[in-house]
Amino acid sequence: MSRLIRLLLTIVSLSAPLCLGQDDPVQVGTFPIPLMVESPEKGRFIELMQRIAQDADLKLNIIVTPAKRATRFFIQGEIDIFLPALEGMISPEHRVIKSQETIYTKEDFVFTRRGTPLLSSMSDLAGKRIGITRGYPYTPALLNNKSLKLELSSSDEQSVKMLVRGRVDAIVVEEHSGRQAFKNTGQLDQMQYNPEQQLSQMPVYIAYQDTDRGHQLAKLIDKTLRELKSDGSFAKTFHDKSQ
Repeated sequence: MSRLIRLLLTIVSLSAPLCLGQDDPVQVGTFPIPLMVESPEKGRFIELMQRIAQDADLKLNIIVTPAKRATRFFIQGEIDIFLPALEGMISPEHRVIKSQETIYTKEDFVFTRRGTPLLSSMSDLAGKRIGITRGYPYTPALLNNKSLKLELSSSDEQSVKMLVRGRVDAIVVEEHSGRQAFKNTGQLDQMQYNPEQQLSQMPVYIAYQDTDRGHQLAKLIDKTLRELKSDGSFAKTFHDKSQ
């Protein structure tokens, strides 16, 4: 075989698209979040990925597992996609591709028990016992604040129970999943927060492996996301988030 033919075959091989059809499921790792990820079939992020799969002709295998385990699966290369991804969740030693299109904005608020002082700002939290959920990302201003005593829980619902029982003075939770956690635990009458004053804000993206497959997935899904945002379908997925 001539050198020219070998060269042409190499170029074709490198440029040929990877197979991402129905016979090649995309492994998606995520973790439980009230309202957003409730099971592999239910939740706002799940609905979004299902719509993306439908429009992009992809077959997904969605794995829901605790946040730290889902992150570990991604770092070990056992899953193709990790979401919702935020800064600080994935070790900087592991190279990832971040979606150009954000899929959400995580807005954390301070929730307190009704009948106790309303707390909203970082200064309000000084000297207090604060409940947060293990494995979730939070602003460094909270995590590195030496004036706080941070108490870890296994879920947002567990954080709510800690608050109602008086084990913590406040909990920091994303607004909509926090409201859902109070609802899930039957404690809506105990919920108190200031919806006009968020504690922090973080953009949410989709993380892909830094591989040829990951690059192709990122390109395809970003294209689909732009189309969904353009025709209004994306907004419909996240409508009425206050429930």
